[in-house]
Amino acid sequence: MKHLATLFILFYSINAFAQIETLNERNFRNIFIENYQELSKPPLKNYFVILDNTIKTSFTIDNPFFIGAIEEIGKQNKINQRQSLDTLFNRSFKYLRQNSIWVSSPKVLEKDKDFFQVYNTEICPCLTSSVKKSDKLEIMVDAQKNCFSKLLFDTTMVNKIKAKGGTKTLNDISKLQPYFAMFFYENCDILNYKFNETLNNIAVEQYSNEVSKNKIKDVENLIKYYNSNKLDTLKIMFPNYLKFKIEFDNLIELTKKKDVNFRYFYTGKFNGTERNIILTVIDKNRPIGDFTFINSSNTFNTNVSSLYYKKRKIPKDGVIEIREVTVRPE
Repeated sequence: MKHLATLFILFYSINAFAQIETLNERNFRNIFIENYQELSKPPLKNYFVILDNTIKTSFTIDNPFFIGAIEEIGKQNKINQRQSLDTLFNRSFKYLRQNSIWVSSPKVLEKDKDFFQVYNTEICPCLTSSVKKSDKLEIMVDAQKNCFSKLLFDTTMVNKIKAKGGTKTLNDISKLQPYFAMFFYENCDILNYKFNETLNNIAVEQYSNEVSKNKIKDVENLIKYYNSNKLDTLKIMFPNYLKFKIEFDNLIELTKKKDVNFRYFYTGKFNGTERNIILTVIDKNRPIGDFTFINSSNTFNTNVSSLYYKKRKIPKDGVIEIREVTVRPE
């Protein structure tokens, strides 16, 4: 028993450590809830859109607390940025579900909770038996329609709805539709899971796109700094730039050519050791080579360690496929 008690205490301590909330995470959560509160003010139209917009306004690198929370969670738990993002997402939406779903509509819940519950008592078990966690969201949407259709043919349930609905008209019930979704999201596990799965993918996609654009913008600035002789500023992001003066000079010369254009790609992996920014040189609509900026930073900051140029081989038919590469965080 003594050994079991020791193991339990050790397990509890490790688990508690993993759940420690950082200052940036707390600040992020406050902004997250504030955004949700503002977006969920009555009248509501589509609850999923509210959650989607909460993601877009909170899980953005323009929010310094979001960046700080991702980095702190990663360091604390020794996990990569994708895992840190998932952790922040899960904690934030768990908190929302447990504490703040009705933050903008407490009177609606107080007035119609029993009415919502009558529906949930029937709809949630129907959804649970019809939808697996591995199913696509479209299957959940179709299942909802089928479950509501079944409900209309259940005389007992219809009588319960009428009893709880009191004097509500069809128009009244129609206005409550977004709140039904809110109530189901709070109280029906399978719907909550499928909503969160889709929302998490939205957060990851936004994160990936924003980081890619940010890295590309940094490289664009590096080139401008070199070209305008702002070398002290350049050195902050590219300390060893002098070792690659030939590549820089070659690049600057190419920017002066009339028929030459450039296309940027960010092909780094967020959990990798290098995050590359590639600048493809296009001469008269044909890619002729690539400048690769090796970004060795494990954070949101760009820290270029080297620069390489590689000419492309032109196929005999002269046809070259140009594909934009977007690597999602892993």
